[in-house]
Amino acid sequence: MQPRGSGKPNWWQWPTILSLDAVAVAVVWQWLLAETVNDELN
Repeated sequence: MQPRGSGKPNWWQWPTILSLDAVAVAVVWQWLLAETVNDELN
């Protein structure tokens, strides 16, 4: 781990920095819902 205040984000922080984490969660929820109701994603 890097010391606090180094300014350089760790590799696992990049999805959050690029705002990809919310998109990934939404896609997973949509997929799970479609699987639950046996529907097909278009």
